[in-house]
Amino acid sequence: MTRGRRLCWISHVFFLFLVSSVGASEFVMLTDYGHSAKSIALGNIHGSELSASALFENPAFLYGVSSFSASFFQTKFASGEHPLHSSAVAVRTDFGVFAFGFSELRINDLNYTVTNNQNEYRVDHTFSVKNGMYSAAYQFSLSSSLSLASVLNYYHHDLYKDTGKGINFDGGVVFHRKDAALALHVQNSFTPLKIYYANAAENFSTQITLAAQKQFSPFTFFGQIKMPGIGKPYLKSVGVHARFPFISAFSIQAGWKELYIVNAAHNTLSAGFSIELNPLHVHIAYERSEYREKDNQFYGSISLIF
Repeated sequence: MTRGRRLCWISHVFFLFLVSSVGASEFVMLTDYGHSAKSIALGNIHGSELSASALFENPAFLYGVSSFSASFFQTKFASGEHPLHSSAVAVRTDFGVFAFGFSELRINDLNYTVTNNQNEYRVDHTFSVKNGMYSAAYQFSLSSSLSLASVLNYYHHDLYKDTGKGINFDGGVVFHRKDAALALHVQNSFTPLKIYYANAAENFSTQITLAAQKQFSPFTFFGQIKMPGIGKPYLKSVGVHARFPFISAFSIQAGWKELYIVNAAHNTLSAGFSIELNPLHVHIAYERSEYREKDNQFYGSISLIF
């Protein structure tokens, strides 16, 4: 088989992989929270950073890894009681980019209550819930401007005395030029797959995201439409990134996004800044909530890009 036919065959298989995603679920994705402070500052735009963190956003953007990249993300919810963190590494080889990473959300000190003979409730003990995702990705380029990638995700949930496990696949495509990009990201493509517990099973949530960006120096504008699940409204995001020539190592971001909480769409504003002193990139973001049950948050992430 010639190289041209082999690439054509791969692209056809990859296209079928992407469009196989039709189904319904209420499974909550860790990636809904974001895994890069820069992405969150821009309105949780998928593919806003060309580093290892693209593994969790849109893996097709791993095309920007020239040799090696590592990313680290950390935040806490509910006044610091529930930590969320993620890490990823990506390496370019002669065959494409390989990336590996994990993400974990831990909810600590949940109360287990019991009743006494007077039907009064008391706390018997506390427990924790852990939601973990472990990912492996492969990215390759069909041309200098077309990148494709796929991800295998393994999910492991500890829910008190029960444990859930499952696997699923993500896919991404990005068409990019020097000053613009158009990207498609499909999460949990194979809907027959489930999270399996001892006596139950839970469906995955298939999510489809279409994102675009365009540069008008010194600004880059971002727009995104996301389908968070069957039967849920489309969620919109917009963002702007500014980098000025007189201080190229420093940039600022601002964004607005819709998010789905408790069967309703809400919105948030966000802002942040980045300091990029190669190979170290530091990103800080702040997100303000319009929904009283979602705390305002600060986020931080670090990327190494070689």
